[in-house]
This record gives sequence, C-alpha cells and structure tokens, in this order.
Amino acid sequence: MNEPIANQDLKWVGLDLDDTLATNAGSPDYELGEPTKGAKEFVERIVADGLKPIIYTARGWTQYNVIEDWLNLHKIPFRRIICGKPLFVAIVDDKNVPFHKDVTWARVYADICAIIRGDKTGE
Repeated sequence: MNEPIANQDLKWVGLDLDDTLATNAGSPDYELGEPTKGAKEFVERIVADGLKPIIYTARGWTQYNVIEDWLNLHKIPFRRIICGKPLFVAIVDDKNVPFHKDVTWARVYADICAIIRGDKTGE
C-alpha cells in the first residue's frame, strides 16, 4: 500500500481563473480580460520551482477551449484545466491561500512556500 504524499512532496498548485488569474467583465458574459497584475510572473515562478499549476474554475466544461486559448494567448503555463468547481460562497481549507485585490502575488508565493514547509499561512 502506498504512503500518503507529504506536503513538501506535493507539486500541484490549484489556481482559480476568474478574478484571480484573469480579470473578467462579470455577469452576464464573464468575458476574460487581461491577467491580473503579476499573475503570469507568479505562475512562471512556481513552475521554475518545480510546481505544477492546475487551473481550477467554476466555469463549465463548454468553456474549456476559451480558457485554454486565453492561457496560451497570455503565455501563462499550466499543467491541466479542471472545470466545474462548485459555486461555494467560501472555501474553508487548511491549504487555502487567500487572493483578493489587496493581496500581492509575492504574498501568495510566500504562503505557498509556508504550506510546503509545514508552516501556517496568513500570519
């Protein structure tokens, strides 16, 4: 039987698309705009560190090609796209790294590194 993978050995990082990696026009069409400031550089940095970005979005699978085209257009590296994330009002998770307009990508990177080391984030 295989042993669980330790935090320091995990390589996948889940990244939300709308209002995290990408700006969007909002309801009703949610057209993807430009990448949020520093998003591309952040993803390139985690890839250089050996991590594997997985785009995890509430958009339906019918949007897969739109998402893939947008990521390729902006040269944002990714390993996989997963569509259909449940529409939670909030996600409570021990590996959550918050992102909003007042959080820098440098802070997100530091929090991911802290999780890998086994430290708490956001403190």
